[in-house]
Amino acid sequence: MLFETEKKAQNFIKFNGQDILRDGQTIDQIRVYYCPSCCGYHITSKPFKETYNHNTERLLKEYKQSKANKAVLRTLKYTDDEVIKDIHKQAQNASVTSKKELKRFITEYFAQHTQYTKQQQDDIRHKINQMLK
Repeated sequence: MLFETEKKAQNFIKFNGQDILRDGQTIDQIRVYYCPSCCGYHITSKPFKETYNHNTERLLKEYKQSKANKAVLRTLKYTDDEVIKDIHKQAQNASVTSKKELKRFITEYFAQHTQYTKQQQDDIRHKINQMLK
């Protein structure tokens, strides 16, 4: 059950506690807890654990970690111009001579360098196409 306030949940236990008890339980074993997932209060007979992590807390921790990882990745990424120079150098080494070969080469390049988003890849392709005109 979901309660809007802790007081409403406590009142529910006070007036309905005997009806919700299981075999061998006492009214003192029933407690109210706040649920960050639904921003409401619930009742339970499970004992409180200090180390209990709500799904929301776990998700927040994972989100913060992913943001930190993305920040590190951003520092490892090259600028568009650096990527274009790298593609140019590798294309020369691979003896790429036509625009068709270059398009295929760039596709293979980005398949190997997966840290670039689709938008970044498109921007770099566009810049290369502008340079070839």
